[in-house]
Amino acid sequence: MPSGATSARVPSARARQLSARAAAHHGEGLKPTAPQEPPTKKPPTHRRVIDVPGGKGYGTSSQLVPQPPSATNGVGKLSLYQSLLQKHEEQANELPQRTKQEPTVPLTARADGSGAGADASNRKSWYNEGLAAPVVPLSARNSHPQAPSVQSKDDTDPSRLDSHRGVGDVDKLSLPMTPAAALKLYKSSMSLFEQGEILDYAQVYFVGHKAKKPRATASSADNNGFDDERGDYLWNLNDHIAFRYEILGVLGKGSFGQVLKCFDWKTNQLTALKVIRNKKRFHQQALVECKLLLQLKQRDTDGTASVVHVTDHFYFRSHMCITFEMLSINLYEFIKNNKFQGMSLSLVRRIALQLANSLKFLRKQNIIHCDLKPENVLLRSPNKSSIKVIDFGSSCLVNERLYTYIQSRFYRAPEVILGLPYDTAIDMWSFGCILAELFTGYPIFPGENEVRLRARGNDPVQTYAFCPPFFSLNFF
Repeated sequence: MPSGATSARVPSARARQLSARAAAHHGEGLKPTAPQEPPTKKPPTHRRVIDVPGGKGYGTSSQLVPQPPSATNGVGKLSLYQSLLQKHEEQANELPQRTKQEPTVPLTARADGSGAGADASNRKSWYNEGLAAPVVPLSARNSHPQAPSVQSKDDTDPSRLDSHRGVGDVDKLSLPMTPAAALKLYKSSMSLFEQGEILDYAQVYFVGHKAKKPRATASSADNNGFDDERGDYLWNLNDHIAFRYEILGVLGKGSFGQVLKCFDWKTNQLTALKVIRNKKRFHQQALVECKLLLQLKQRDTDGTASVVHVTDHFYFRSHMCITFEMLSINLYEFIKNNKFQGMSLSLVRRIALQLANSLKFLRKQNIIHCDLKPENVLLRSPNKSSIKVIDFGSSCLVNERLYTYIQSRFYRAPEVILGLPYDTAIDMWSFGCILAELFTGYPIFPGENEVRLRARGNDPVQTYAFCPPFFSLNFF
């Protein structure tokens, strides 16, 4: 080899190997080999506990799926965590119907009134807004979408539900009530005697919770404190009779007892309630009166006989009670309101025709009224001349006469004054006396006692001076 020429350096085997690898990596020389995929491994299973508002924690299994590497490793992990958290929240909202008990939530706080299937956002709003629902006025509750269904304190007060509001008003309570239901509502306003007494009634319409209750005693002399010394019932305003009738006042009193003005909570009508004195002889006469009244009502089907009709009869606290239809004022009050000036002849004629028709009907039934007078003849209405005969407490059958001392003094027939046998004719005598008083305004035979009555009856001149000129055949 010449001295001037430089000899080429042969690369070593190690250098050639490194050069071949570099060329394969940069695409030069050798064809690169296909990259081998890393061995697949099953991703780990993670157990996450999801807190669902309104319920307990529920566990769900999920698999972490590997994502391709991103440019920034830290940002990729954060986005992966957020996506997984959002996914699990969506799964929590779509959980099936739970069987575990949830906390009680008012209906006004729920968006749609649903239970476990409601959205979590609706439940969260209830916790955020508080337990109390917005106050809604009573007038706007019907239109308010979330108005509370609970009534106010005044609306649930039994005294407002059961208080007397006048004839024709419909009570808010469902009537009749059972004794148990009435005790539950009004036990605090009832006496101990009434709490045991109410159990004897199958239906309860009124308990008289606003009335002043009499205190019952153990004494039998005054009927446990319910009667006075005469045996009359000591009634109280707005108290009840037989848990059905409300006492509104008194209509009249007599030797038999008293007549009370009542409101019938079963029929929602005013009624006249006759309370008989708690004495044996008055009880016996009251039974006869009921018998005759039922007979008259059965025979007077069309109501043209002008006699009062009974509606019911019962016993209440040892008193016989009889209820009648409500009528207007009697003829004596009518004369008194007219300042005792008397009536016109045409009006007296109309009343006389009806009275005569009633006496004809009673005679056909063999019934003697025995106490016919202006106080026992009532107008059906204040502005009409239609009448009805009332008070059959002294009445009897012709063949079952009980008493000899009957009829009021001014209208007493001569045979009764003399103690002779009597029949239906004594009612005709009273009928004539009533007509004379209606026309003149004063009784035709006034007298302080029977002696004066006999003296006046024996004087034809004095008797004729009081007689009006219509006692003739052409009067009717």
